[in-house]
Amino acid sequence: MSCRTCQVQLKGVDIKKHLHSDWHIYNLRRSLAGLPPLSEELFREKEELFRFLNNGNTSKSSIKSFYCEICKKNFKSNNAYECHIVSQQHLKKMKSVESEKAHVPEDVIEDIPASENGSESEHAPEEFSPSVFGKSLPIGSCFFCDTTYQGNPDALECVLSHMIIAHNFTIPYPEKLVDVRGLLENLGRLVGEEFTCLGCGRQFLGPRQNRHKKSPSELRKQALSAVRKHMVDKQHNFIYTGIEDPIVVSAAIAEAGDDDETAVPPIARVGGELYSQYYSGDRANKTLVLPDSDSKFTEEETYEVHLPSGGAIGHRRYYQSVFRQNACAHLELPSTNRAISETLSWKSRPGVGPMMTLSESEITRLSLQEHRDRRVDLKRRSRQEMKLGIRGNIVLAKHFRAAQ
Repeated sequence: MSCRTCQVQLKGVDIKKHLHSDWHIYNLRRSLAGLPPLSEELFREKEELFRFLNNGNTSKSSIKSFYCEICKKNFKSNNAYECHIVSQQHLKKMKSVESEKAHVPEDVIEDIPASENGSESEHAPEEFSPSVFGKSLPIGSCFFCDTTYQGNPDALECVLSHMIIAHNFTIPYPEKLVDVRGLLENLGRLVGEEFTCLGCGRQFLGPRQNRHKKSPSELRKQALSAVRKHMVDKQHNFIYTGIEDPIVVSAAIAEAGDDDETAVPPIARVGGELYSQYYSGDRANKTLVLPDSDSKFTEEETYEVHLPSGGAIGHRRYYQSVFRQNACAHLELPSTNRAISETLSWKSRPGVGPMMTLSESEITRLSLQEHRDRRVDLKRRSRQEMKLGIRGNIVLAKHFRAAQ
């Protein structure tokens, strides 16, 4: 037996053992590189020299590993590491990381202080509190995406128009809204600092894996992305203002509003009286008193529920009559709030409303289109019935054959 790679005659040696030896593998690599093979004596000398230079330590732990922090990849040789650094994939990922760092504010780029021994901190749950990495969204930042209008003098109007058009964002009772900036600041605090959904009140903090290994900026980014994804996917593009019956809401607030307790009850966490301070007085703190002349109600049935804000709620059957008396109160708004109220009003949106005025040409076009669709549907059905009948005739032909 002979080995063409090593150019040696094998006498009394197992061929499989030779093919798995270091000498044969080394000569095989030299042949791939276009170099002549080495004899066994020269190979042993090189092996001894290599062991001497490495002080006799040839274990895998002595081999230096090259690790790329950006791509999270490990390389076993310097040549492979250098080829990876100059690759297009590595350069593209490095540019994306640098661009992300440029957009993060300086006050957010603060790493969590690591312990002296490098192990996990004993107070990791306290450090993970949203108050550590949460930060309120500034005026001009969209609640549902990364769009921002910071630096624009009309940032308030621009971000409202963007959220209404792009995300179909709605604000209840826009004609009664007085402090738009204060309302948006409070909503930005709920989304950016507490990571709370505006529609259902749920809190999202992102994935739980390896939270202790991430910086506050990464934790805030994943929590903000989670709550935004939830609001977009579930179409929670509205503000929760409590359940339908305001008396139940006020009762829940009164039960939870003890002197020693300052937390907002869950039923009004993102609704109810939390937003009433941004609306006009006749909407938020209107005292409703039932008339004494109504014979249908007794004195026991006429009642008022006093809210923590100082207002009172009467029976809901009289809401419509009382609000109808104050129907013209919102017409005398200041000039600064008039444009904002028109932006928030659903009547100012094109194509939105309970009724739409159509011209005669549009009505004719719609009727013709409906007639055309009906004819196409009838043709399709008749064609399908014809195919079914022909297929039945072919299959059942032997049953209808005349007797001979």
